[in-house]
Order: sequence, then structure tokens, then C-alpha cells
Amino acid sequence: MESSPGANVGAALRGSRYGRPMVVLLLAACVDPTPEPAPFTVSVTVAEAQPTVLHVTWESEEPGVGWVTVGRDDVDEQLTTHRDAAPTTHHDILVAGLLPRTVWRVQAHLDVDGDVADSTEVPAKTGSLERGGIVVGSVEGKMESARWLMQGVLGKGGGFVMFDQDGALVWSYVHDFPRLTTRARLTPDGTTVLTGDFDVDEGGPNYGWIRRMSLDGTELDPVPTPGAHHDFAPTPDGYAYLALDVRPVQDHAVVGDQILEVDAEGNLLRTVWSSFDTWSADGATQPEPFYHQGLDWTHSNTLDYDAERDQLVVSVRNLSAILRIDRATGEVAEQIGGPTSDYPTVSGTPFEAQHSPFFVSDDEMLVMDNTFKGVSAVRDYRLDASAGTLTELGSIVSPSGANVSALGDVAHDEDGRTLTSWGTAGSIEEVDADGVPTFRLDLDLGSAFSFFDPVDQLGGPSPD
Repeated sequence: MESSPGANVGAALRGSRYGRPMVVLLLAACVDPTPEPAPFTVSVTVAEAQPTVLHVTWESEEPGVGWVTVGRDDVDEQLTTHRDAAPTTHHDILVAGLLPRTVWRVQAHLDVDGDVADSTEVPAKTGSLERGGIVVGSVEGKMESARWLMQGVLGKGGGFVMFDQDGALVWSYVHDFPRLTTRARLTPDGTTVLTGDFDVDEGGPNYGWIRRMSLDGTELDPVPTPGAHHDFAPTPDGYAYLALDVRPVQDHAVVGDQILEVDAEGNLLRTVWSSFDTWSADGATQPEPFYHQGLDWTHSNTLDYDAERDQLVVSVRNLSAILRIDRATGEVAEQIGGPTSDYPTVSGTPFEAQHSPFFVSDDEMLVMDNTFKGVSAVRDYRLDASAGTLTELGSIVSPSGANVSALGDVAHDEDGRTLTSWGTAGSIEEVDADGVPTFRLDLDLGSAFSFFDPVDQLGGPSPD
């Protein structure tokens, strides 16, 4: 007959000369020598300047890495912030991306050498959000390619806003910056918004700033960027930005572009590239007047940094060209479109007056083809560098059937979804891998979208 484990243990104890010590040892083995860390209490306050942002603070006896999760009673999914960059005893975590006028359950977490303690849950209610004249006309579906979307708005209700997946406003910054304020970028730690404050027409040659702001609305020290226009991109050494390069050519003042790089304080590090280094401005023309400094020759309009290649990607609108530029040497590594293109043979529709190239891979590119006339579209191209061919794979036509005369942005995720901001048409649209629309948001008349920044994680240690 098979005996039970309990009977075996009992028999062993009865037959042992050391029965009593064995009992003590067995009991000790059943007790966890490291008890669970005790819960702790946090302070939660609503940011005054951004009432959809929460400050979660606490002090810990030992240095540890903290983070925060936030949820609602009616939703299973929680939001999780970035963690402290290093162990500390003072924890001040920003939580953002929250709906206004909503009660949230807030819980902090602390990791001390692998032991994790959780705070008691604290309820907090967000406040009302300042819209500044920004009016959303209609929303259909749900955005799946990003959890939040930082988006610039021009015209009526100018500023920067953040939408959640349902198209609801969860963050808003209303400003009176000039007309070339088109970009806001979120820092990788999810806590600081960078915005370009550029005005080459009215602000003088030394005007230009990359404004820095904590998500809670606290203004941080700005970075000077003299002569800047349209766009900028963070780099490992600081920031790269587009600036005017005005030179006399055949008795005319010709406005080209250059890329300048500054450090985190705004000190000039290098002139990376100039359009005058790549093309001749002899006989330059302009599609339409834009700058009062002279003839608008190249009109670069977007700038991105490719960290994997250490290259800067610039869209040169008036020449319908896209360049990959080596950041260290300033050499053009690749030119797509325009005069002297590395891809002279185009199968399909060539892009014109484009914005916002997005590289899906080394040999596939999406681009907002604004066109100088006709219906605008996002076009998908295959790049064959060895054959010098650019082959159109497909397109997404402007949903309004209009010419998007300016601006526009495009992004693509790993599941094949394409997200598009249709610039002056004032629409955001997402389609799935089969081209089926899954999300659309339209602004009210009088407003337009500039460029966007898709965001998947928000919040973290409050910036200094």
C-alpha cells in the first residue's frame, strides 16, 4: 500500500534521535527568509499648466528605481511610465496621455536591488484641457499604429496637441509662434516636448529656437538655432536643424538651405551640408515666392536623423529630391529624385514637392507626394540601387481627393499599417496592410496639420 508523504515524514521524526532539531529545521525551511516589501504611500498632484498630467512623488529609504502604472475602473489596460534612469531616493514621475476630467487609479513601484515594492493605490482626477480654438470635426475608428500621436496644428487654434487612440485630446500646448513652427518631438524618455520656434521672415537672422518644455507645462531652457526654418532633429551631439543659406547668384539673391548642428546648449558644432554644395544655382527658379530674402530655390521642408546609419535625411521640396547625408562628413550618400538622382529610372508616378520620407527598409520608402498640381498621395517605392530604378509599389490617395498644397507626414509600423497626416487638408488617416481605412480624424475648417510624432510610451522622471 502506498503511504502518504505526511506518514513518511512522521515516521522519520519518530525514529530519529534528533527529532526535535529536525522539526525546527523543517519549519525554518518553510519560512521565506525575505518577506515581501511593505507597501508605501505616494503623493499625487495634478499639474497646473497641463491638468491632464500627474506628478507622482515619494521618498524611499534606500536608493531604487521607480515607475508608475495608471488605470481606470472601466478599462483593463494600464499605462506604464518610463523608469528612473538610475537608483535614487527621491522619485518624481510624470504621468501623461490621460483623458481630461477622469478619475484614475495611480500606483507607484520601486525596485531596490531586485526587490519590488508597490505603493497603495491613490485615486486622482484630471482637469479640463485648454483647446485654444482647436476643434475636432469628426473621428472614425481607432488608431492602432501608435498609442498616442503628437501633432502640430496650424491656422485656427495653432499649437501642438496629443491625441489618444480614440482621437481624444489628452494634451495641448497653445502658442503664438510664427508660421514656420511645424514640428514637435518628444524626447525618448517620454517627459519633454521639443518644439521649433522659427521665423526667418520677421525674426531677423539671429531668430530661431528649439523650445523645451516638460510635459507638465514647465518651460525649460531653450536652445538657440539662428536662421532656422521648418524642421529639426535630435542627434547624439545635440540637434541638427534646417537653416537658410542666402548667396548672390547671377545678380540675384538665391535662398538655398543648409543643415547646421549645435550642441545641447546651442553652440555651433558644424555646418553639415549646403544645397550649394550639391547643385548649381545658375538659372535657379522658384515655383512660387516664399522667402523675402530672395529667390526660393530649394525649399527643404523636413529633416530626420537615422541613428543606425548616422545619417540625416532631408526632403528638398522645390527640386523634388530626397537626400541621405552622412552626418560626420556632410557627403551625400544617396539622392532619390531630383536633378542628378541616383535613381534616374522611375516606374510609376514620380513624386513632386514631397514631404516626410519614411524608410520602411533599406530598399523601400514611403513619401508624401504633395505634387505641384493634381491629387496628392502617399506613394510606396522600391529602391534598386544597383539598377538605379525607383518602382512604385502602390499609393494611398488623399481621402478628400484634394491637392495637399503643403505639409503632411507618413509613418509605417511593423504590422503594415500606414499612418498619414494630410497637412493642409486637416485630416489624419490610418490604413491597414490591405489598404483598408481603420482610423480617421478631421479638424474643423480653418485648421491644418503639420508634422507628427507617434508615441508608444509616455511619462517618466520629471526633467530638471
